[in-house]
Amino acid sequence: MAQSTRPPNISLPPRNKAEFDTFLGDIAREITKEELDKMKFLCARQYNNNNYLPRGELDAIERQHEFLRFLSQEEKICQEDVSYLVWLLRTVGCIELAVSIEKHGPPSSPGGLPRNLPHLTAHFVGRNAEVDEIEKKLQTFRMVVLLSIPGMGKTEVGIRVSHLLKERGDQFVTHIRVESHHQKLADICSEILDRLSSRPWSPTADFMSIAKCKLSERNIPTVIVLDNTENIQGEEFDEFAKWLVKSAPNVQLIITTRKDVGFLSADVFTFRLKPLDPDSSATLLRNLVDDCNRQRLLETIRLSNMAHSPRPPNISLPARYIPEFNAFLVSIAEEITEEELKEMKYLCARQKNNNYLPQGKLDAIKNPHEFLSFLHQRDKICPEDVSYLVWLLKGIGCADLAASIEKQ
Repeated sequence: MAQSTRPPNISLPPRNKAEFDTFLGDIAREITKEELDKMKFLCARQYNNNNYLPRGELDAIERQHEFLRFLSQEEKICQEDVSYLVWLLRTVGCIELAVSIEKHGPPSSPGGLPRNLPHLTAHFVGRNAEVDEIEKKLQTFRMVVLLSIPGMGKTEVGIRVSHLLKERGDQFVTHIRVESHHQKLADICSEILDRLSSRPWSPTADFMSIAKCKLSERNIPTVIVLDNTENIQGEEFDEFAKWLVKSAPNVQLIITTRKDVGFLSADVFTFRLKPLDPDSSATLLRNLVDDCNRQRLLETIRLSNMAHSPRPPNISLPARYIPEFNAFLVSIAEEITEEELKEMKYLCARQKNNNYLPQGKLDAIKNPHEFLSFLHQRDKICPEDVSYLVWLLKGIGCADLAASIEKQ
């Protein structure tokens, strides 16, 4: 359907029922009669699940505001969740209006219905056929398991599929990454709830039970992509996945994992990711090498520019005695990594003026504390002036650490 080009005029997220009614009034004024008829048709076409609304009552609705009030009365939309309305608007082509609602958020809180899709990688090579096939499998299966050994690119394929589904505009798509083995299924269920609604939940809530309830009642087509699920897979995860494919008719699940799920179902398709073909592998390797060389060149230019940039004005410290100053240097040294130490030594050696420090002496320094002591010995820093240290820290990107020194 054609996209709407009208500039939406939506008020800020309301905080109570009166403001919610005003919010609905603002939305209603942006909907044409033709768009209203299309949305009524969509509601009446939902015969196979709890999205269905009776045709007779829909036919009796003549005005946009009446329609939105009817959705509210039927509990299809509420202050905590306007996702059904967003789905209707997107489906009939009111993209800008839907985006405006998402941007302002569900009426009870700012932040919107977050989709949180990771950025597409610049080095996606040789997997377009797999992406297309997975997208087609979702037309038949309720759950797709993207399976491979580490390093095969399953995460990138999952991200690419997420963006492809989002671009279609007729589904809610969200991507959740399992960050570590410390996370549990309950943590992921909590994250799912955060993505579907902005309603706050108690930290002691039974997130799994609540997630099941919300997913089973989900009003719009939804795809949840879970990345790296091997750390949470087990009997509990299998039970949850089996429940989802049977009891949440509007929700589909994609998981990327190193191990298959522990159950069989006609609703689940396991897609085994094969190695890249030789040509694609060579292209990917060339791209990565080129990118690495480019980053090295940019870093060299940055450090070179910093080496010739002016030092900041003198910055003194509250510490007026050498023991206090030494303690200060120890605390700073603990915040400097080995890589940052190398960059600071590089900057010092590049100074071909009175800031210059001999390369041989710098090379002999093994840790950050030795380096700071060396700067002190060479009169580059002292209790009355640590501007050289601040300049070095800013030059290597330690802006927060530099700022903390400047504030002292």
